Amino acid sequence: MTRFNKILIAVLAVQLVLVILVRVGSERTVEAVQRAEPFLGGFDAAQVSSVTIHNDTRAKKDPQLTIDRQADAWIVSSHYNYPAVVDKIEELLSKLANMRTTGPTVTSAVRHRQLRVASDDYRRKVDITTSAGSQTFYVGTDNGRKTFVRLDGSDDIHAVDGIGTLTLSTSTNTWLDNVYFNVNYDHLVALEVQNQQGLFVFERTGKRNWSIIRDGKPVQPPAGSRYNFGGVENMAKDAVRILSSEPADPARTFDAPLATIKLRIDPNYEPKRRSNASDGASSGDAQNDGADTAENGAENGAENTAEQHPIVEHTITVGAEEDDKYYVRVNDKAHAVMSQKSGLQSLVTMNNERLFISTTGN
Repeated sequence: MTRFNKILIAVLAVQLVLVILVRVGSERTVEAVQRAEPFLGGFDAAQVSSVTIHNDTRAKKDPQLTIDRQADAWIVSSHYNYPAVVDKIEELLSKLANMRTTGPTVTSAVRHRQLRVASDDYRRKVDITTSAGSQTFYVGTDNGRKTFVRLDGSDDIHAVDGIGTLTLSTSTNTWLDNVYFNVNYDHLVALEVQNQQGLFVFERTGKRNWSIIRDGKPVQPPAGSRYNFGGVENMAKDAVRILSSEPADPARTFDAPLATIKLRIDPNYEPKRRSNASDGASSGDAQNDGADTAENGAENGAENTAEQHPIVEHTITVGAEEDDKYYVRVNDKAHAVMSQKSGLQSLVTMNNERLFISTTGN
C-alpha cells in the first residue's frame, strides 16, 4: 500500500467519525427538544383572570402593573382601569404558555441572587391568577439566548426562551393604545378654545380658511399683517388627535382648567378651497377676502353646515401641567390621560399675537 493510499484511508476514517458525532449530536438535540416541558405546569391562557408584573427591584419608576380580564376585554386595573389592547395581552399569555424547559440548570439557592431570581432581588416578578389558583415566578438575567427563571417556592432555576424584561414591561404604554382621542380633521367645522387669554372661536369656511372671533367679536388683522391660517390649521390638528403618555385619574376636578376646547365634527362635511387667502396670500384681494371671512364666516360658512349636516360635539378639558405633561379628559370618554405638553401647548397658550403673521418685507 502506497503512502498516498494510507493518507486517503486516514482522511476517510476522520470523516466517518465526524459524521457519527454530528448524527449523535443531532439526535440528542432532537431528544432534548422532544422532552422539553412547559415551565408553568398546567398553565391555560383561557383561564387567566389577572397578571401582575413587578418591575426590577433596582428600578426607580413603574413599580408594578396589574392587568385584569373583564369578560372578553382586559383592563389595566392598577392604572384607573384603563382599557388594554386585547391583542397585546393575548400575545403575552401565549409567550407565557410557550416557556419550555428541559430541566433545571441550577438547583442551589446560593445562585438565586447572582442570577437575579431571588425573592428580594429580581428583574421581574410575575403573579398569575387563574380559576385554578395562582402562580408566581421570577425573571432574572440571561445568557444571551435564554432567560433564567424560577418558580416561587422552588430553588430550581430554569433557562427558557421567548420571554424577557421587554416582554414583561411595567410601562403602561406597552399595553395600551397610545391614541387617546382621534377624529377626522377634514370633518372639523368649528373649534372653540377657552384659555387664560380669553375665548377664541374658529369657524371653518374653506379647506384652509377660518373665521376668527375673540371674546365675541370678529378679529381683523392689524396693519402690516395677515391671518395665520397655517397656524390655526396646525393648532386644530393638535386638538383632533391626542396621544396618551399614561392613564390619569378621571375623577379629578379643576376649578380653573388651563384650557377648555370644544370641537364640532360633521362626518359629511367636505371643505372647499375658497380663495388664495387660505394660503395667507398678501395681495389686496386675498387680504380683503380673508377679512370678510373673519367678519361673516359664522353666518356664511359654519351656520350653513350646522343646518345641513349632523354635528357631533366633543369637549376637551386640559386640567393641569405636571412633569411636562398635561392632564386631559374628553367629555364622552370614561378615562383620562396625561399627554405630552408639546401636543397641546399651542391651544393652552393661544393669544391674539398667534392669529396673525407680519407681511412687512413680503
